Amino acid sequence: PVRAAMDACFGRDKGSVAAVRAALEEAEAAAPGGSPVRAWAAAALAGLARGSPYSLALTLALLADGARTPLGAALRLEWRAVLAALAGPGTDFCVGVTARLVDKGARGEPVWGRGDVSAAVAAALAPLEPGEELDLTGRGGGDGGRARL
Repeated sequence: PVRAAMDACFGRDKGSVAAVRAALEEAEAAAPGGSPVRAWAAAALAGLARGSPYSLALTLALLADGARTPLGAALRLEWRAVLAALAGPGTDFCVGVTARLVDKGARGEPVWGRGDVSAAVAAALAPLEPGEELDLTGRGGGDGGRARL
């Protein structure tokens, strides 16, 4: 039953984090008290509440694109996402690592810094300059983006 609920809540038809959240809330409400589905949905909702809205939306976009994209193009998207995540100390990745691993919650929950999440996701997945794009040819056509790391 939990696997069926997972498929329903995180299916390909879920185009946004809000749609996933709504499906989880519906699954939790529809499941009988004490059932594994109800416990799973409650835990998934708690995880979404703790996560960075930007990171959640970026992950959903990568999963959706990866399902219909050839491997090389999917790897380039992943490369772009990693570069965006590591772009500076104020990124949600750095804020989350500091809050969860360094401060260990001593300063409270992380404060996520992205305003327009959809614009930030689009920017993270946008093509890079030719010399910064991931080189999958093996011919060294650029630095593969390593200069930005």
